Amino acid sequence: MKCKTLIPNKNNIYEITFSDYIMHMVRNESYAMVGPDETFDGKYFVIFKKSKLLEYTHNLIESDLAKSFNKENYKHYGMF
Repeated sequence: MKCKTLIPNKNNIYEITFSDYIMHMVRNESYAMVGPDETFDGKYFVIFKKSKLLEYTHNLIESDLAKSFNKENYKHYGMF
């Protein structure tokens, strides 16, 4: 996968709102590599079908609130 440098532009402001979420994590995707067993749809804004984070979340989350969510509906979004 080839990454593109993001140049900040105050004219391009985006807000992403979720009605609920289990985890929020921010990382510099320029230093992240997608593993060979991870799959996703998209190019710059992607939705992972399979990822290490989803696998980790499935195994980690044990709270009552998280148990009420259907694990099959967990989503992992990425921006490259």
